[in-house]
Amino acid sequence: MNKFAILSVVTVLAATYFMVSSPSVDATLESQFNTFIGMYGRNYASEDERAFRLSIFQENMKEAEKLNKQSKTATFGITKFSDWTDEEFQVLLGDRVTYPSDYVEKYTDVVESEVGFSADHRQHFKPIQNQGSCGSCWTFAATATFEAYSSINNNGVPKLSEQELVDCVTKCSGCGGGLANLAYDWLVDTKFIPLDKYPYHAANEVCKAQQLEEEGVANDSGSGLIVSGEDGILHRLGHEGPVSISIDASVWKTYTGGVLDSGCGMSTNHAVVVAAFEDDAYIIRNSWGENWGENGFIRLAYGKNMCNIEKRPSYPVF
Repeated sequence: MNKFAILSVVTVLAATYFMVSSPSVDATLESQFNTFIGMYGRNYASEDERAFRLSIFQENMKEAEKLNKQSKTATFGITKFSDWTDEEFQVLLGDRVTYPSDYVEKYTDVVESEVGFSADHRQHFKPIQNQGSCGSCWTFAATATFEAYSSINNNGVPKLSEQELVDCVTKCSGCGGGLANLAYDWLVDTKFIPLDKYPYHAANEVCKAQQLEEEGVANDSGSGLIVSGEDGILHRLGHEGPVSISIDASVWKTYTGGVLDSGCGMSTNHAVVVAAFEDDAYIIRNSWGENWGENGFIRLAYGKNMCNIEKRPSYPVF
C-alpha cells in the first residue's frame, strides 16, 4: 500500500479512532508538535487528522527518547517523518531481501582490513534527491553509485533516470522494491537515459527505455558483490569508489545526527550508498532529501555490522 492510500484510510478512520482513544498530551509536546508543523509546512485536513498526527508524533518522540538513551554518539528527535506511522514509513524501505531464482551471485576477493584510513567520494555525486512515497530506494542507490563511478573515471554523465530503473528492471518491482545490483546487471544491455529525458514520478509506469533508446548515454558490464564484509567495503571505498548497500533502516525515522552505534536491527529493508569513511565511521548517502539527517547523510559506526551493513554490498562493473 502506498502512502497516499494509507493517508486516505487514516482520514476515514481518524474520527472513529478519537471517539474511543484520545491521547494525553502535555504542553511541551504540543509546543514541539507546533514547531514541527511550522518546520515542515504540515496542513492537516481536519482537527481529527491533526489529533491523529499528534498521537503519532507523540509515539515517535517516545521512540526517539529511547534511542537517545541507547546511543552514545547519535541523536534522535524531530524529523520530516515525525508524524508518519510505521506503515507509512515502511513504504520508503524498498530493498528486496531475496533474489530471483535464476540470479547468480558474483563476488570479489576477500581482503585484509584497512581501518585507519579515510576515503571521501562525495564530490563525485550529484545532489541528493528525495525518492518520495515510492519504495524505489534501490534505484537511487544504483543511480548515485553509477554516476559517482562515471565521475571518478572521468566519464562524466548528466543526471541519470531513476524512473527508467523503476519502470524497466523486470527482475525488480519498481516502487515495490528491488536490488541495486540487479539494476547494474540490467544496464549491461540497455543504456542509462538522462533524467531530463525520463523524469522521475515516484510511481510505477510503462517502460520507455526502448522508445528513448537514442537518448541513452552510458551502460556498464554488470555488478560485483563484496563477500568480505566491512573490510571489503573499506577496500573498495579506498581503492575504487563508493559502494551501494542493503541495510536495516528501521530506526532511521527519527535520526537527526551523529554516529549511529547501536539500536539497529539485522533485517535488510533499505538501499543506500557508502560515500565516504572517516573517524572510524561510514558516511552514508540516503535518498530522503537534504532535509533529513545530516544534510541527507547518516553516519554508521565501523566494526559492528551496524544496521546489517555487511549483508549485500555491491557496485557496478565497467
